[in-house]
Amino acid sequence: MRPVEVQEAIFDALTGDPTLLAMLSSSWTDNLGSVPAVFSDTPQEHFDDNDFYPFISFADGVTAPFDDKSDAGGAETMNLSVWTRSANYTQAKQVAARVADILHRQTLVIDDADHITTDMETSEFSLDPDGHTRRGLMIYSILYFDA
Repeated sequence: MRPVEVQEAIFDALTGDPTLLAMLSSSWTDNLGSVPAVFSDTPQEHFDDNDFYPFISFADGVTAPFDDKSDAGGAETMNLSVWTRSANYTQAKQVAARVADILHRQTLVIDDADHITTDMETSEFSLDPDGHTRRGLMIYSILYFDA
């Protein structure tokens, strides 16, 4: 099973889409300059600064075997969150829709694996307990066989 490789493939697909990147904050930087607002975990720095929204983070996931008599593989459930500070849910829904365009039933390039399918299972939108931040939780299932 390859949960790290699946997460890397999703990261590459998201950060390789200029339309999505244009929808996200461009305020994130590192010592080399601007970085895409897609993170392996929810960043805690700049939490109260609206300039750093919207962004996407990976959340919890589940890994299970997906084997048949001759091939080993994996079934990943990957949770992605879009975080916004807009006054309504429109921005979160627009970003989530773009993520779906990129991932749902599209080919992923997973290292050492043959991708079968990526399907959006659900998306759910909620107001964070801070009363200001809106979250779109997107759940994707990814199936693959080891190469």
